[in-house]
Amino acid sequence: MQIMLKFILLTILLFTNSSLAQTALIFSSSSGGNFTASELVLTEAYARLNIPISIVFTPAERSLRLANKGIVDGEVFRKKGIDDVYTNLIRLPVPINTIEIAAFVKNRNIKITNWGDLRPYRVGIRRGIKVLESATAGMTVVSVSRVEQLLKMLEKDRLDVVVVSKVLANKSFESSPPNNIYMLNPPLAKVELYHYIHKKHIKLVPAISQVLKDMEQEGFINNQSK
Repeated sequence: MQIMLKFILLTILLFTNSSLAQTALIFSSSSGGNFTASELVLTEAYARLNIPISIVFTPAERSLRLANKGIVDGEVFRKKGIDDVYTNLIRLPVPINTIEIAAFVKNRNIKITNWGDLRPYRVGIRRGIKVLESATAGMTVVSVSRVEQLLKMLEKDRLDVVVVSKVLANKSFESSPPNNIYMLNPPLAKVELYHYIHKKHIKLVPAISQVLKDMEQEGFINNQSK
């Protein structure tokens, strides 16, 4: 009976939003052109509702502005609380991914175990990544758009520490193996990421939320994050 009720709910919601379902929704992502677990989860979620989507990769700050203005239909993923500032965005209730934030160094004598340890150093982060901007506020920070840029600056001793997500750093290492760059353990933080949709699609929120809850219960989301 519960499964049937879910099916009826989704059918009604999709019928009332048929004009949306016929046109691909466009979501922006700041993952640097790398198809991460977040994009895979979102693609599957909308496919279960027979809603085509397209994902465009843009710099992180621009990605948020496009989504908040409704130029695109939402953000693939962001940390919790983005909607406090970007008020046209609605956060879906289920985290679609969890990432680890780590510090990368060239000088192995540098020891970083918490955010405060970064304060004496020149720190590189990605522009527009709000969790990093907040954590490094008041420090000597260089912000650029791409992980590859940060790692090159670290190699050339223009930075002391780079702080980025492990998954994006590893993707960068695959295409351009670093020289004498080391990841410090343990990670500085684990961050849950949520899907955000523009308020013009508010009628889709219950359907997408239910599908994401189902995927979480199935273990689909957790399996993609491994």
